[in-house]
Order: sequence, then structure tokens, then C-alpha cells
Amino acid sequence: MPASVSTEAYIFLYSVLSGMLIAFIYDIFRIKRKVVKTAVLFLYIEDILFWIIVVIVMFVLVYYSNEGEIRGYIYIGAIIGIIIYLLLLSKIVIRCSMAVLNIMWKAIKFILFLFAYPIRIIYKLVLIPLKLISGPTKKLYRSAKGAAKVSISKMALWSKIFKNIRKKV
Repeated sequence: MPASVSTEAYIFLYSVLSGMLIAFIYDIFRIKRKVVKTAVLFLYIEDILFWIIVVIVMFVLVYYSNEGEIRGYIYIGAIIGIIIYLLLLSKIVIRCSMAVLNIMWKAIKFILFLFAYPIRIIYKLVLIPLKLISGPTKKLYRSAKGAAKVSISKMALWSKIFKNIRKKV
């Protein structure tokens, strides 16, 4: 059954909206790449994931709006939607998202600072007696280390002497 012009106009409008959705998903990946630095292998995986999402969006668009009939104006509408989104909304979405993420990051850092502050105070309080003990302990360790070296060298000397005595006997 042939579709009416108004139905095809709605399908074209849906394709424009799906193109805008695809561009928005692309912006999400761009924001993620700005915030989190990832290895090249993961970039390839993200690209493949993006294209899988694009295929799913276009398939759902074609299947539900046009009963699976592929028409050229659907893809033209998607391209127009991508262009409209990139020209009008992309910069705004990226700036707002980055601003929100920066505010969230600063809030998380502040909360972590608040929780870590008592731990740092306790660490400094425990460190004071340890510094008082460490000076004499280091001296004792060094003298014990030196005595151990002397006794080991004496034992090595005595073992050589006993070897020589055994050889002579």
C-alpha cells in the first residue's frame, strides 16, 4: 500500500530526529574521550560500539517508521539531522556537559579531602613518636649490621682455615 505524503513527511521528520540522536551519541563519545584518556585499542572498540549503535538506530527507524522499506530520503533526513545537531547543539551540549563534569569532579575531590583530613592528622600524630624512636633504632641497626658483617667475615676466614687444615691432614 503506498504511503501518503503526510506519512512520508513524518518518516522524514523521524529520520531527521534519529540523525540528531546519532550526533548526540557521537557527542557522548567525544565527551568521554575528553574526560577519560584511554588506550588506542579501547578507542577502536568505542568506534565499533558507536557504529553498532548507529546501525541499531537506523534499523529501528526504518523498521518501525517505514515497515522495513529502505528509502533514500530516510538517509538524507538522517544526514540533515546530524548536520543540524552539529551546527546548533553540539557545542552547547559539550560545554554544558564538561562544566557539569568539572563541578562534579571538584565536589568529589572536596569530599575526599574532607574524609582524608582526619586520617592525615592521625598519620602526623603517629609519625611524631616514630621519628623519636627511629633515630636510636637506625644507629642500633647500623651497628648490628656492621657487627654482623665482621662476624660473617670472621666465619668465612675460619671456614677457609679449617678447609686448609683438612686438606693438609
